[in-house]
Amino acid sequence: MPAEPTLPLSDLSLPRRVAVAELLGEIVATERALAELYEGFAAGTSHLPLQAALKTLVREKRARLERLEPLARAAGAEGGADGLAPPQPTEDTPVERRADFFARAFQGERILEVRVRELAMLIGDAGVPAALAELAAENARHLGRLRELYLRYS
Repeated sequence: MPAEPTLPLSDLSLPRRVAVAELLGEIVATERALAELYEGFAAGTSHLPLQAALKTLVREKRARLERLEPLARAAGAEGGADGLAPPQPTEDTPVERRADFFARAFQGERILEVRVRELAMLIGDAGVPAALAELAAENARHLGRLRELYLRYS
């Protein structure tokens, strides 16, 4: 079993550690919201190839959450701010159209991209660990895959 990823927080000042914890909480909240958004839209679409692609993204998001949640807990994160996650559908505003779904998904993926970049800048002096570089690369892949799905199914 691979060792749990860690971030080099002990060399950071207290304000930076607090900012890192907050960012990790926001990243976890956004990842969770995106997984739920993808899962909900996949369940509601009758287009099987799009449904299968979204279910793959859901599995990847859930796997990322399994890796990120321990980092966030170790940093002292308290769950993140809901306002940074993409707007979630409600009974009053369900995601009925693909355009609405993709708008929310792109917003969430871009939020993640910015947050991971911020995290790398905060930790930068202590050296960006492989786990963070991998997270940034996965963000780029997810955004690229989402773009492909948008172009193919819109």
